[in-house]
Amino acid sequence: MIINILFLLLVSGVPYYIILEKSDRFNSRGIFLLSAFFLICAIVLSYFVPNEHTQTFVIISFLSSLYTIYRATKTTNFYKLAYYFIFINAPFFLLFEEEGAFYSLSLLVSLSGIYAIARFYEKHYGSANYLYVRGITLATPMVGLSITVYLITLGLYPPLT
Repeated sequence: MIINILFLLLVSGVPYYIILEKSDRFNSRGIFLLSAFFLICAIVLSYFVPNEHTQTFVIISFLSSLYTIYRATKTTNFYKLAYYFIFINAPFFLLFEEEGAFYSLSLLVSLSGIYAIARFYEKHYGSANYLYVRGITLATPMVGLSITVYLITLGLYPPLT
């Protein structure tokens, strides 16, 4: 039971929405790095502790994922979008016992690209918000191509077999 709660805190967005987003000490970039670190901790912990999750925690994780999808549709910030994708995929980590770690690692690799694009936006446009930047494909075609590739990769995640 305690392990289930620990997994839920590490991979779902509930503590992040309650504590970190309201805090002035963490910005979106810091929350993404912290959530990626906690996901790695959950992956390492899952190798030492058997993944037996009750239906209640899977349902809570699924509801958290649905709320995260709602939040992701309202954001225009690449950093927030990146850590929302971690929280959206929390039920996959809980449901697929053996493949969950592999899916989560592949998710982190894909999200590192979104993080790099957010850094590019922040460096060149002063913000990681993508709403007010127009003509990105014309101005920097490699960034437009990267955004397309990474979002398609995230759309194909996880490959259910």
